[in-house]
Formats: sequence, C-alpha cells, structure tokens
Amino acid sequence: MRHYIALFLSLFSLFSCVNQLDKEEETIEQGTIPINISTRVQSSKTRVTNTSFDVDDAIGLYVLVQPATLEETRYIDNTKFTYNSSQLFVNEESIFYPEGNKSCNFISYFPYTNEGVKKGTNKIDVSIEKDQSSPQAFSSSTFMVAKATNITATEETIDLLFKHKFTRLNIQINPGKYYDLNELLTANPTVRIKGINTKASYDFVTNKISEQDTPEDIIPYGSWSIVDNVLSGKSAIAIPQTLQAPHTIIELIIDGKVYECKIKDDFILSSGSAEDITIHLSASTQVVEVSINPSIEGWGEANPNEIDAEEVSGPSIHIPSLSFAKSNVYKVISQGKQVAEICKEYLCSDILNSQAIVIYPVQNGQTNLAKGLICQLINETKQVHGGEIEWNKNTNTFIYQEGNSSAIDYIYITDNNEISTTEISNPIQIYHLPDILTDTRGSETITYPIVKIGTQYWMRSNLKATKYADGTDITKGENFKTVVAKYCQPNAFYYFYNSAAIAHKPLAPQSWRIGNESDWEILNKYIDNNVSLIKGGTFWGEDKANNLTGFNGVATGLYNEVHTYQDANKNWFAFYWCTENSNPQLTLHSLYLSSHNNALNTGSNKDVLGACIRCIKE
Repeated sequence: MRHYIALFLSLFSLFSCVNQLDKEEETIEQGTIPINISTRVQSSKTRVTNTSFDVDDAIGLYVLVQPATLEETRYIDNTKFTYNSSQLFVNEESIFYPEGNKSCNFISYFPYTNEGVKKGTNKIDVSIEKDQSSPQAFSSSTFMVAKATNITATEETIDLLFKHKFTRLNIQINPGKYYDLNELLTANPTVRIKGINTKASYDFVTNKISEQDTPEDIIPYGSWSIVDNVLSGKSAIAIPQTLQAPHTIIELIIDGKVYECKIKDDFILSSGSAEDITIHLSASTQVVEVSINPSIEGWGEANPNEIDAEEVSGPSIHIPSLSFAKSNVYKVISQGKQVAEICKEYLCSDILNSQAIVIYPVQNGQTNLAKGLICQLINETKQVHGGEIEWNKNTNTFIYQEGNSSAIDYIYITDNNEISTTEISNPIQIYHLPDILTDTRGSETITYPIVKIGTQYWMRSNLKATKYADGTDITKGENFKTVVAKYCQPNAFYYFYNSAAIAHKPLAPQSWRIGNESDWEILNKYIDNNVSLIKGGTFWGEDKANNLTGFNGVATGLYNEVHTYQDANKNWFAFYWCTENSNPQLTLHSLYLSSHNNALNTGSNKDVLGACIRCIKE
C-alpha cells in the first residue's frame, strides 16, 4: 500500500548553518522550498498490519548535498519522523531544500535510533529484538532503507521506497496423518529460533551487514491458526547471516516435549528474503522432519534446506504427555547426566492401593527412593495428589504422606536436583526418554521395557536371547526331549529355555540376573500373593488378570517335551525359571501362573521342562 505523506514544515532558521560536521567547509544555508516526501514499503507482508507503517513507527532521514557523503557534511542529520493515527509522519523541526539549485541525496531508514549513522562513517548499528512476540518488538526488529539521488529543489513529492535488509522466517507445522490438527492447535506449540546474531552494522554505501555478534534465542511473533491443514502464524525477523552446520535453528516444544532442528549444511539468511519453515510431524514422537523452502514476498530468493529434529532439553516435563508405552520408567537427563526418574508403578500397602506416576531424584547415578513425589494417583479425582513416598529397600515397604493438590502436570528441577511442581526462575534444562534395557550380544541387539514393582526393577517382557551373554550362539531346538542346552521358539513372541541352557553359560544381560528364589518371594509378598496384579494379556479368565503392576505375565504356556498352553483341565498358565540364591546358573524350580488361581505356584525342575526367563536388575 502506498502512502504519500507531505511534510509541510514551518521555517526554522532561514540563514542557519545546518548539521555542519566540518566547520572549515562551505556553509550551506536553508532555502524556502519545503521538502515533501512520500513513503512506501517494498512489501507490506513483513509488517504486523496490512499498512506499510504502524502508529508510532519512526524513520530517520538524512539529506546530503552533493558531492558530500555520510562520512562528511550532512545537510539533514538523522531527523526523526513518527507515524501517527492520521497516517502522517510528523516532526518538530523544519526541513527545507538548501538555497540554490543544489543536487541532494536522500537516505532514510527504519526503525529510528537516536545514534543513527556513526559520525565520520557510513555505518549504522542495527539489531533485532530477542523477544519479538509483541507487535511493537516485531515491527522494531525490521530494518529497511530508502534512497533517492540527484534531487533538486522541487514542489513535487519525493518518493522514498523502503527495501528490507533483514530476513523474515515464517514457521508452520504440518501434523501429517498421525496427529490431530485441532489437538495440536490446543497444545499451542512453543517455538524458538536458536542462536541468531542479534546485533550488527549496516553500511549504506556497500549495502553490507558486518560486525555481527550477540547471538540470542528469538521468540517469534504471532499466534497459531489452522490454514490449509497446517498450523501457521509464527514469524520472526533475523539479521542476514550464515548459520554453519550443524547449527540448531529451531527449538520446538509440544506438551513438554522438546525437539531441536539442526541444519546439515550451511544455511544462508539473505538480505530481503523470506523463508517458509515447515515442520513435518511423523508417527514417531522422537523425530521431527523440518523443511525450509523459499517464500517470495517481494524480498528475493532463498535456498531450500532439509533439517532433521531430535528431542532435547527444556525447562520442564509435561507429565500427561508420558505414554509409558516403551517402558514404565523414564530417565530425566540434564547435560548428559540422569537427574531424576519417573515411574508408572503400583503402590500396594494397607493404606494405599493405586497405580501412580512418581518422580524420584537421582544423584551420582543412584535413584533416591526415599524422596519420591507422587505426581498423580491414576483415576483419583480427589485433591490428594502431590503426596510423598519413602521406600525402605530392606523391607520393600513404603511410608506414605497424602498430598492435597490436583494432579501435577509439570515438573521442574533446580540446579541442586530438587524437584519442584511449580515454575521456578532458573530451572535446569532437562529432557526425558524411556529407560530401556538394551541387550547387545555380538550381532544381536534386543531391547526390553522396564517396570518398577516396589523397590525391584524387572524386565517387562520375557528374555528373547538367542545368544549367551558372551555372544556365543545358544543351540536352537525343536523340543526339549534331550538335556542338551538349548532354546525353543514356537512363534515370533515366545522363547523357552531348559535348565541346561541356564547352567551352560550366563544368560542374563549385564547388571541383571535371572529371578532367583528371594526375588520372586519379595515380589509375591509385595502383591500379597495376588498374582492377578502381575498377569497380563488375555486367556486368564474374568477378574484374574489386571496387570496393575505392569509386570505383564502373559499366558505363554510351557514346554514339557512339546509346547502347550493348557493343562488337562484347560487351565492356561505361564512358567518361569527360578534360580538358586547363591548360584544364578542353577535352577531351583519353576514358578507358574495359572488361570485356575491367583497364586504364584511352584512347579517342577525337570530337565525336559522348557520355561520362560524373566530378569531383574541387580
């Protein structure tokens, strides 16, 4: 939109010396013809509103009498004009053409600064706001320049065309087919442009920006809205610069999850260009694909880039966003060190029986189970969340102090590893990831989810190793009719081992062991011999399996020379090996779950028996 603003100003001093920088040069006197200018912006799409300028915007104006340059005598020196509600630029001083038919050069810039162009140079200090979330901050971060040359005294209006010298970054999020767009809008994702130089110098002669420094994280302007099946509406202004790979250009936070986007190649932010940055969400919450494509809005062209994003740290963790699908235990990490542990566990005692999400501090690699904070008692609607729990490892029991708050959604951690449920002024940067047992044996790598039950940490699924801990192969058999060390695999999910395989070489992953007699007794005592709490899956019968502990004891059956799921009475069952306390490679007997009862039953120790293996953390 074009705006013609006539600056008709009264006479200030008809015969005065105007902005004489060098007193030895010829005095230039004002004439009687007022200077009239009009202004327009090359593209209004960088502005907050649809007009070229907003109320209270201010420009600075220089007028040079040829052959003078900015380094020399300035006829008009950094005069400020402010845009008002009448769509006029107003100024308190008088501006007239110089006396005589002298040629002038006009130079104007936006936004106005008191310092303007440095004396004796062609350079002006430029900067952007690091928090551009307000209309004023976004507008003042734009830097534009207008020039008109060889102008002599005239009653005609001088047209000043302002051109952008900075870069605009437009951000949008494409949720893909795996995410609901309206839910994403409700989540109101937070975006930061990372590590952008915010200060520099601009040379009016060379049109180059140099002397860049003061990198900051930029908060963009705007609010999200749904446009053409994407979230759109966030923009930021950046000083033209080269971001060197592997620079993190964007930090995205969605419901407490933090993602960073690193460029693989150097990324050039060009003067007068706009970049559309589209964040593509995939089915995985761990990886976000980001593409940067040029947007031509009267700016100029820019180079397209492809960027991957990885989950990284942020100031908090959003508890409701934790799915616990991959593990019942999450690690909370800060600067490469674990600082806390979040567990979805079953709290079982005379005074409390409930699934809960509990966070424990971690110091020097050790989880402090004596200082647990209950973020949520699952399915509890009363104001009893936020309680404290203190575990006794010797007795596998806890002391519970009831809370008095609603369910806790956000967790913060102080620099001395204290857990806070309210936002603090200087939290450490943290991120979370599922605590998964990764078991590598030669060329074989298998991962297992983990579950905390009382003070014990069990694998949430049965062992699936086809190699011993040292990487050597375990013989695979069709049945267990012979006592040769072997394993059998009747389908893709179930693995069975005989006692000879356990005795032959260590089978458990490093820092873990096959559950021994004491381990199983502690577990059984904690659940008060109610194994419905550890049964998972179907086939167990009504009211005989709720898996509230997360142990996930599935009805796998057993190998008694051949594989079977049921006994003669059509009872479903699952068999596990129980080793001796003093020797982890000797089986004491088997233990089994049955659809016939809710007890942990003792089975045989036959050489021809094939049973599953469940491991516990040492």
